Amino acid sequence: MIVLINPPFREKNTYYFSYRRARYPNPSLAYLGGYLVKKRIPFRIIDAKFEDLNVEQVIDRLKPMRPEIIGITSTTTEINHVQSMISRIKRTFPESFTVLGGVHATALPEETLGNNEDIDALVAGEGEFALEAMAGASDLLSALPGIPGVCYRDNGTIRRNAPRGYARDMYGYGKAAFHMWNKAERYFVTTYRGCPFPCSFCFRALGKSSRLRDPEDVLEELEYIASVAPESDLAIVDATFGLPRSHTETILREMIRRGISRKLRWSCSTRVDVMDPDFFRLMKEAGCSTVSFGLESGSDRILKATGKNITVARCIEAVKEAKKTGLRTVGYYIFGHIGETKDELNDTLRLIWKMNCDEIAVGVMVPWPGTKVFELARRNEGGYRLLSTDFSKYDKYFGNVMRFDRFSMKYLDMMRIKAFLYLYLKNYRVMDLARFMWSSRGQALKKVNQLLRASA
Repeated sequence: MIVLINPPFREKNTYYFSYRRARYPNPSLAYLGGYLVKKRIPFRIIDAKFEDLNVEQVIDRLKPMRPEIIGITSTTTEINHVQSMISRIKRTFPESFTVLGGVHATALPEETLGNNEDIDALVAGEGEFALEAMAGASDLLSALPGIPGVCYRDNGTIRRNAPRGYARDMYGYGKAAFHMWNKAERYFVTTYRGCPFPCSFCFRALGKSSRLRDPEDVLEELEYIASVAPESDLAIVDATFGLPRSHTETILREMIRRGISRKLRWSCSTRVDVMDPDFFRLMKEAGCSTVSFGLESGSDRILKATGKNITVARCIEAVKEAKKTGLRTVGYYIFGHIGETKDELNDTLRLIWKMNCDEIAVGVMVPWPGTKVFELARRNEGGYRLLSTDFSKYDKYFGNVMRFDRFSMKYLDMMRIKAFLYLYLKNYRVMDLARFMWSSRGQALKKVNQLLRASA
């Protein structure tokens, strides 16, 4: 028996805030589960965030299952907490084989495995094929050297197998196992994996190309969600929605033909350079209500230097086109890009004001492992100096793990506050500001306390 675990909350301010607004099945486990269903491999899922369980409750759930393999996913921010949880699980189930996966394990496999002897193996990249091989092994320890993408111990020495590589497409992976969860308030769906764009601040954990899912699998997932939770908040979470165009259009037109578009409203994130008015209209007809753009900066120089390779003019045009179609717009920005100046930060503030998106999210640059920014910060280059590898502090809203040559963290936080004031007050949206402040009051109080402590 395999048991897949989404770990409990590390702390209940950021992640907990989003889950309380709209609880959702962990998408990584949903897709891993879908593959195991297709291969008829017995498994269970414990989504501790979805069910708001603590570590002790997770262990209690495990006891009657008698798991042979326990697979746990983790982000970078929660890796320390997850490693502690794995040690507690291992003490309770010493005969179980513990496997760690997720984006952090993929970025730093040897280091992560070396930090905790209670992790028996680690899977870098996709977990489907590795889990299948483990489940089918008569002698798991002997099988490990032959499983691509696995990192493990061999008599105290850490071994890292060559990566499996990625299949050209994902036909045959199956559809997400959403049926393993109770009815949810939110769902995340993908139409492909991977990302072909080399942005300096992102880690492409699932490959550098777009690997397409079978449209029929995607559509069956959408039909399932429409049947059990038509009022849910659905997000299509492709790295860039709309890639490739023909594949996406096939799915959108089928959503319209099958009536899914009349039952579900959904959101997506994309780039401004893959959108046009015709595509926005098709998205709207297929049920799209909100489109988010990775705008990042108001400086053409920064957009080129980061590898984003878009222009401010195209950002303005795309947001205007989306609004004209009747779509709600969200702009994502980062402060603290490589070599960014105060003048360029002010250019971003002006862009936020002029574009007047319905909503924005503004984070401070974080050196996520696996990214160009992380490597520069480790070498004290690019205007960065890495201060900490305490990954629990890696947070774009509340973290402070990197020093910027040109700015203090307090200055960047004040610029973030200024960004929201520019958006709402310069566009005379006083009631929107009041609603935003109320909905984000918990996070706002945490930030105020953080700033006060920094000033003391």
